[in-house]
Amino acid sequence: MYNINYINEKLSNAKTLIRHIPIVLKKGKGIYVFDTNDKKYIDCIAAAGTLPLGHNHVVIQNAILEFINGDYPVQTMDIPTSLQIEFTKKLYEFLPKEFSDNARLQMCSPSGGDTIEAAIKLSKIATGRNNILAFQGGYHGQGFGPSSLSGKVRGSFSYSGMSDVHFLPYPNEYRCPMSIGKEGYKIIVKYIENLINNPQSGIGKPAAIILETIQGEGGVNPAPSEWLKMIREITLKNDIILIIDEVQTGFCRTGKKFGFEHSGIVPDILCLAKAIGGSMPLALMMHHKKLDKWSEYQHSGTWRGNQLAFLTGLRCMEYMEKEELWVNAEQMGRLMYNKLNDIKLNNKSIGDLRAKGLMLAIEFIDTNNKDDKIPSPEKALKLQSNCLENGLLTLRGGQFKNVIRIMPPLNITSDQVEEIINIINISIRGL
Repeated sequence: MYNINYINEKLSNAKTLIRHIPIVLKKGKGIYVFDTNDKKYIDCIAAAGTLPLGHNHVVIQNAILEFINGDYPVQTMDIPTSLQIEFTKKLYEFLPKEFSDNARLQMCSPSGGDTIEAAIKLSKIATGRNNILAFQGGYHGQGFGPSSLSGKVRGSFSYSGMSDVHFLPYPNEYRCPMSIGKEGYKIIVKYIENLINNPQSGIGKPAAIILETIQGEGGVNPAPSEWLKMIREITLKNDIILIIDEVQTGFCRTGKKFGFEHSGIVPDILCLAKAIGGSMPLALMMHHKKLDKWSEYQHSGTWRGNQLAFLTGLRCMEYMEKEELWVNAEQMGRLMYNKLNDIKLNNKSIGDLRAKGLMLAIEFIDTNNKDDKIPSPEKALKLQSNCLENGLLTLRGGQFKNVIRIMPPLNITSDQVEEIINIINISIRGL
């Protein structure tokens, strides 16, 4: 009845996960999902972070029932509603005061990419400049503008992207773009300073710098806090807007409520989506009030008033605060990292482990060339396949597709961490 070949034939060649996770899911509860043959899987994808509480959590179920029974309006674009006002109040309380006190809110169409579109558009309007500095290995979405900013996809374009985007090296201790390891971020800062201040650098003064505090799709690469502070200093000194993309890292994922809190910096623009809706589609961009140079209709959209998502997002934030899920993310992430490190000690094909809260990565290398750190996408693909067979859903990523990404729901328990580790341990033996 549910033949995967049917949907596989109907989907375009742009399809992604179905290529390597060829199953048909039927049910989901918490961290677990079940296929049409009733086989159970642990979901360590969580819809790329969109499911902060996992599948069908009682808080979200109750919010949906509350919405149905309340006869609330469904879609209102930007006509204000009681739910929007309640959600907004909680969001401003949830954000660091240093940011929220001066922030203005721009509701976007419900995808992270549209928040990036809005951020880039506003940066150009507010500054009167066009150049944007982005980073190699970054990912900001699939629209024309966001994908033009994404090192992950820009290189595969068969068409021209935005011509005013310029890519910079992103710090990575294991694969340092400057080939000096841990201290490489300092050279990157010097390079950026020269690029901005050299009148013959070939690049006019940028409108903005856009970055992820942790590159997710790029392989879970956390930026050093000191580097982020230095980047912020450069942007302030040169009157350049700093855009932080927290579409994936926001809302407790990294061990704090927001990724930028680890470094203590405050961005000019913040892009939020995925977990913000508590599993329902919702996305928004927030910016400093001094940048509010919009004119009417310069950024709008039919779906920016999703009332159900306001309610599920509100109840999810309330639950996050009640349970202090950022603390659980930090603790369970550290526990999982330590157990993965035990596996790494006995497996030469694992070149590096990286983690920040419940964003974790296992990077695979060719064991015949361990000193050269030659990426092994084949081993990553094999582990993903073995994990699937043994009941664990994972993502592949990284600049060379040699990284397995682990991103479970934020309310994961220590017993569930043990389940995940046991499956990885069994699966990795088959490499």
